Amino acid sequence: MRELCIDARMVLSSGIGTYLCNLLPLIEHGPFRIRLIIHEAALKKLPWLSRFSLIVLNAPIYSVEEQIKLPILIPKCDVFWSPHYNVPLFPTAAKNRLVTLHDVNHLAMTRHLSWTQRLYARIVMKMAAERSKRIITVSQFSKKEICAHLNTEPEKITVIFPGVDRKAFLSHEDGLSSKTRQHYHLPEKFILFVGNVKPHKNLLGLLKGFLGVLSSLEGIHLVVVGKRTQLIHADKQAEAFVEHSKLVDRVHFLDFVEEEFLPSLYRLAIATVIPSFYEGFGSPAVEAMSSGCALAVSKMASLPEVCAEAAVYFDPHRPEEMGQVLKRLVQQPELLHELREKGLKRSRDFCWEKCADAHCRVLEELCRR
Repeated sequence: MRELCIDARMVLSSGIGTYLCNLLPLIEHGPFRIRLIIHEAALKKLPWLSRFSLIVLNAPIYSVEEQIKLPILIPKCDVFWSPHYNVPLFPTAAKNRLVTLHDVNHLAMTRHLSWTQRLYARIVMKMAAERSKRIITVSQFSKKEICAHLNTEPEKITVIFPGVDRKAFLSHEDGLSSKTRQHYHLPEKFILFVGNVKPHKNLLGLLKGFLGVLSSLEGIHLVVVGKRTQLIHADKQAEAFVEHSKLVDRVHFLDFVEEEFLPSLYRLAIATVIPSFYEGFGSPAVEAMSSGCALAVSKMASLPEVCAEAAVYFDPHRPEEMGQVLKRLVQQPELLHELREKGLKRSRDFCWEKCADAHCRVLEELCRR
């Protein structure tokens, strides 16, 4: 049986954590003997991890300690898989390396990074691409970006769409929707934004667009779901804009929403808006489509590829255009219905089982080398 080692220390993180939590159980019974490198805190929160053979490493992500200890702890194996770009920089005992590069945002959107952060991202991503036999990424957009910024051969990169738990997002319980509304003190009518509050997510642009049509959206609120604190690059301007404008009573920040409540939040919303300048994939778009929630999204980056015909699009650099799109969604119920139907149909293309099968094919191919 082939030996596979996976760096699963980010299993509790948003984004990459969702990716790992959905894939690991699906490849558990594949043709591999799997060892996971994990942080001990993950074991307490995710007891199912104990089904795997484990190697504990508590070194912080992106740290010098990580770079010293990780190469030593990686056992002899056919493939070592890094689900993020923080790969070991020194040689390891692995025969082959695989890395998942979800995007190259830190190379493409450098305005909010210090020169040391830019240098770190440039060096580590470059080495991740060069030292890995294969690269997995999440969209054709990200593949083009990797090729452009890291000078990587396209043949080395495999595009695999992440999945979505359609059963969880499709299930409808009136009781849970009411509980969600009460638990988070949600307004009766609201538009939803889901994403960490970072500059490239363009929440500030959305707020400006919302303010521009506020008088036409009587009784409509904006609910923002996303981490605001403990972010290296938090968008402080967005929160300040709300505090010093007429939006203070119309915008509601929810830093954290428990997983069981998220599908109801999408279903309760009039629509979900994703105004990002840059997205490697855009999981909230797929979650919204799977929930039957209408979508309005930026026409930039991967979002047109992911949403296809299941969204209305706008230029994220033009808040006034975004505001007019919000106005259309609120005033045209037939458009909302059309987008919901198209979204549900499009969401069938995003399946964790298909995603896991595609990962296994890449892993098996590497094992044969």
